[in-house]
Amino acid sequence: MSVEERVAARRDRFPHRGSIWFAWLGGAVAWAIHITLSYAVLPYVCAGGPELTLHVLTAGTALIAGGAVGMGWRALHRLGHEDPQPPTPGDDRRNPSADRFLAASGALLSAFFLSLILVEGLQVLLLADPCMAIPTEDAPIIMRGSERGSIAGGLPWSPYGLR
Repeated sequence: MSVEERVAARRDRFPHRGSIWFAWLGGAVAWAIHITLSYAVLPYVCAGGPELTLHVLTAGTALIAGGAVGMGWRALHRLGHEDPQPPTPGDDRRNPSADRFLAASGALLSAFFLSLILVEGLQVLLLADPCMAIPTEDAPIIMRGSERGSIAGGLPWSPYGLR
């Protein structure tokens, strides 16, 4: 086996470090973008803008987080399951065990953030009005019991106990 073939085989076997970092950080960054832009866009939607804006935001950030999960999963499978000889001190080779750990934990971490994005998106999808809990001067969010404007207004319980 020539040197070029060995380099090509090694390059095919080890995923790029960027893909492992994307698996680690992609889901968290997508979630942070989702939560920040959702709060920023909500006054626009409540002022009469299309609710589709929130759905597009959720779908876009879910795709980014899903891509991070897929990238971590792909990196994990490219690394394989055999445990070759780890590099010795002073060797410039990468440690495949550490890369496998980073790829697996990155995929799981991004999957967690993907589930957060989807749960936040379900809230907008399932609620009739995503603006119902926006505080105003005459109706703050938390009021006593069933007063108008409280979160627990239509529920048999309130933050102060059962009615």
